[in-house]
Amino acid sequence: MGKTMDRPSSSTTSEALVSAIQQLHVEDVSELIDHHEDHPEEDHTGKGGYLFDSEEDKAALKSQRAQLWSWLKRVGSSLYRDGINLTKISLPVCLFEPRSFLERLTQNFEYLDLLVNAANSTDPVERMKYVVAFACSGLCRQVSFHKPFNPILGETYQSKFSNGVEVYCEQISHHPPISSWQMMDPSGKFMFFGNGNWTAGIKGNHVKGRQTGINCVQFADGSTINYELPGIIVTGVLWGQRSIRYGGEMKFVDDKNGITCDVEVDPQPHQSYISSWFRSRTSP
Repeated sequence: MGKTMDRPSSSTTSEALVSAIQQLHVEDVSELIDHHEDHPEEDHTGKGGYLFDSEEDKAALKSQRAQLWSWLKRVGSSLYRDGINLTKISLPVCLFEPRSFLERLTQNFEYLDLLVNAANSTDPVERMKYVVAFACSGLCRQVSFHKPFNPILGETYQSKFSNGVEVYCEQISHHPPISSWQMMDPSGKFMFFGNGNWTAGIKGNHVKGRQTGINCVQFADGSTINYELPGIIVTGVLWGQRSIRYGGEMKFVDDKNGITCDVEVDPQPHQSYISSWFRSRTSP
């Protein structure tokens, strides 16, 4: 009989990886990145998402990752063992864009003509369709190479769209970070309001995040539609191909008219009955 070998425990593997990271020099990073770009990580989830694969993106990634590896050496082994809550630690400035989350939040609302169409519709089903289209279309406006700065407590932002719709935002909590907004149609046909609590964490080479909270569209006839946003996953943070995608379910509810709509974003491939026992579906 052949000789069997014991498989190393996950803790032993983690210790070895941490040890290797602590001995890594910044100039070694480009060599590591080049090796992994030809062998991307296996992905068992859906196949949607946005790839940062342009020449400009690759050049920016190389610079960003060099700084990330330096930061990682200071963070220590907890990143690989337990993950890190990104809303509670200081991150390298190379990750940020020159604006706060309040300003970037309003980009989600740029397709607000869909809400105007919803307000003008008298059919509850058609109105639901317009709201679903509005919520889904805004997701693409959050795809970015960098993250916005966390607003300070009490910070405000306001703007006015070309059609006269006004939006007001305020940071109402610091820990946890919660942003509140209110968007009003000048003729009073609708009001869109809510609050978002962003949770995000990094573990290994992935970042998972989700904006929880209220998303409510209120119409002049008294009906309202509430909905939830999907989670977001960034892969290839430290090596390999960088991608960003949404995943999970978006549930829309119109209580007054008894209408609901469930949208599954980037669903996983079909699993057999047996394989589903060994893999669980978790939300970020």
